Amino acid sequence: MTITRFYQALTPIHVGASSGNSQIDMPIQRNHRDGMPKIDSTTIKGAYRHKTLGSIGDTQKRLYGGDRQPGVLAFSDLNMVTFPVECSEKIHAFITSRPILEQIYQDMHLIDKDTHTELMDDLKMLITESESRDSIDKALVFSTYPDRMYLADYPFECVLLKDLTFKSAFFKHIQERLVILAHNNLEVFTNFFTEQRTRIRVSESTGTAKDSGLFSVELLPEGTIFYGHIHGFSQEVFYKNSSKKDNKNEISEQILWKKWHQQTSKDFQMFVGGWTTLGKGRLKVIEEVNHEY
Repeated sequence: MTITRFYQALTPIHVGASSGNSQIDMPIQRNHRDGMPKIDSTTIKGAYRHKTLGSIGDTQKRLYGGDRQPGVLAFSDLNMVTFPVECSEKIHAFITSRPILEQIYQDMHLIDKDTHTELMDDLKMLITESESRDSIDKALVFSTYPDRMYLADYPFECVLLKDLTFKSAFFKHIQERLVILAHNNLEVFTNFFTEQRTRIRVSESTGTAKDSGLFSVELLPEGTIFYGHIHGFSQEVFYKNSSKKDNKNEISEQILWKKWHQQTSKDFQMFVGGWTTLGKGRLKVIEEVNHEY
């Protein structure tokens, strides 16, 4: 049992990393492979666990694990799909690159080679159509734009990929604002166009700013879209060579998965990372692909 979920940030998000941009005191997490923003699997697992606490019965330990007992749910990191950038024509655009789309398609294909969903068909179409067209000065678009537009302060020549029909609800939803750039350009935007906030630490005793209390925080902008996988396992996988006996009074993994899945399906919202008391970190499930195998 595996599902691929797509998430959108409803507010700016700060999921901190121990190291990163030396100019920022509290940087966001990034994938070491390509430097793209990500959310670690432990963070998303904890967010689900907190949000579903008590809502699906006394099953938290079986679902998420604990006391050295593995749970039936396994979470992947959330990797970025699109990044929102100010646009001269559409207020903001959802930018991505062909390598990002290829990685999503490959990940989903490796999970289940027999899965052929509308979303995967759309991914394959975008990869094919953008090949050799994603040059450094061009922006591939899928709705009417002028010949030239600005993303933030950077001009791009617009190349309209017309006569493409999206099948999935996900790509139909973002089609008007979807822009495919060369991957080098995407790296520039994700490195230099995140949000940066400056804050101060206040002394509880004096109510004034502490010495050296000024610090900076990096946040992913509202609208960023991620994807990740959730795997459901049978605990027999972990205990098949042990003397552990199943409790006949316990509900089966299939029923447990079904209840959890219904509770957390499309439009489910949670908070991740820091500064949630200031309204940051709100994440929403916007699309899902089920892999049957």
